[in-house]
Amino acid sequence: MPIPQNKEELLEVVHKEYRKLREELDPISVSLVRKKTVEGNVSVADIVAYQIGWGNLLLGWHEAEKNGLQPIMPAENYKWNELGKLAIHFYQMHQKTSYQQLLEEFDRVYQKVIELIETQTHHELYTIGTYQWCGEKWPL
Repeated sequence: MPIPQNKEELLEVVHKEYRKLREELDPISVSLVRKKTVEGNVSVADIVAYQIGWGNLLLGWHEAEKNGLQPIMPAENYKWNELGKLAIHFYQMHQKTSYQQLLEEFDRVYQKVIELIETQTHHELYTIGTYQWCGEKWPL
């Protein structure tokens, strides 16, 4: 999939991929969502928890910089070479969350990401160096 070149394309891709994932998630029986049947020995609930976790990190990094703070990256107590451990942390955080609540939280995070994109200009989204937390190689 080519990288979106502007805000409209970015929104279109995010909407499309979200809808595609939700269409896959919605019909899954609650009795199956905790079974480790997905490649990598994870469950459907784990996949949703992972999406929530990374969405919240993205939103948190942006909010921290907006408030003049240095974002902790990738997350407090985790380094970039520990992303597997971070994923497990996301899974464990939502172990007792009902599947319906997971989906609702996923929807909320998705909506907040959409709102973030919508409030940014093309320059803010695509210019390297606009946000310190993105580093010197990546735009938002």
